[in-house]
Amino acid sequence: MSGSVKDPADLTDGALVCRDEGHSWRFVEDLVVENRGRVVEFTQVRLCPRCSTSRRRTIDGRTFAIKRTTYQYERDYVLERGVRLSRLDWRRAAITRALRRRAV
Repeated sequence: MSGSVKDPADLTDGALVCRDEGHSWRFVEDLVVENRGRVVEFTQVRLCPRCSTSRRRTIDGRTFAIKRTTYQYERDYVLERGVRLSRLDWRRAAITRALRRRAV
């Protein structure tokens, strides 16, 4: 994928924080699909202000089970195919970056 990253150093600060700590979801909108006055589906649309990732989570209106979740990532958040890093790797990169800034 063009624009994908190989190394934590290539991520923006916001993307690096999200990879380390998880997203900070904010409300965008809720979408409701009704049939004869009953809620069939409920979709929560959320956005992470740190890295601009968006999430759409569709929930069954009867059982409240999550039917599907889709994410849309910015190009600088997506890792190059085959690159796998643990949460520990991301944390190490975030702390290393913070310490370098502090030293300046």
